[in-house]
Amino acid sequence: MVDNDSFKALSEQDKYSTAVSRPVGSRAIVLNSQKPITKDPIVREAFQSAINKQMIAEGILNGAEQVADTLLAPSVPYADVNLIKQEYSEDRANELLTKAGWKIGKDGYRYKDGNKLEITIYYNSDNAQERTISESMQNDLKQVGASLKIIGEEKQAYFDRQKTGDFDLMYSLSWGLPYDPQTYVSSWRVPSHADYQAQVGLEKKEWLDQVITDLMSEQSEDNRKQMYKDILTYIHSENIYIPLTYSVTKAVHSKALKGVDFNVSQYEIPFEKMYFEE
Repeated sequence: MVDNDSFKALSEQDKYSTAVSRPVGSRAIVLNSQKPITKDPIVREAFQSAINKQMIAEGILNGAEQVADTLLAPSVPYADVNLIKQEYSEDRANELLTKAGWKIGKDGYRYKDGNKLEITIYYNSDNAQERTISESMQNDLKQVGASLKIIGEEKQAYFDRQKTGDFDLMYSLSWGLPYDPQTYVSSWRVPSHADYQAQVGLEKKEWLDQVITDLMSEQSEDNRKQMYKDILTYIHSENIYIPLTYSVTKAVHSKALKGVDFNVSQYEIPFEKMYFEE
């Protein structure tokens, strides 16, 4: 893995060639609908407005990834759905949090019934980039009176936490092409994923899982399009996810190496296309 700072530095050197793929997946934050604070849909909507995604895309990811307004990129099959764009707005976030009953205290943080507006995000400690993104979000949320604790965990502990649902916020990555949307959406029904655990508190979770189950065997193309639209519209309206960016695959290689390209799947490297000129 090459982090974005290293990739930018290598791109500026004359020694190497670099390349960036088209969007291959989605990077998002998933909010747990079962937890005391994030179970409130008004609070989830407020957090949507509070996060400066442009800062994350430009300041942390060096412009390598496009800001995401929806969970799946419109270029993904069945995902070109007309959804309301959530704009970054501190004023809107403050308005919603006040509406939800969270009042600013003397320390600058919000309180309700004696409880502080404090949530925790967990990330894989092997991923330094997620730590940096979390710190950017921590600053954004502080501006609207919310405290974000950041905890990095060893990879297996992080995966175990997804299964138990013991989290407020977590990182969520789609499976990427060619597995999006069908495999990714199908995984929402499995308790071992953070997506399932975060969605359990939704009023229509049972309906959501049933539509996904029916979708997997639906033969009609028109019906499939409508079912995907229903699924993505519902998830978007509930603000279970804060879409951040559409992820890409990056390559760094010797200038002597030709034929460097990307496969549809981000998990496959097309070595068979690469060659050195004689």
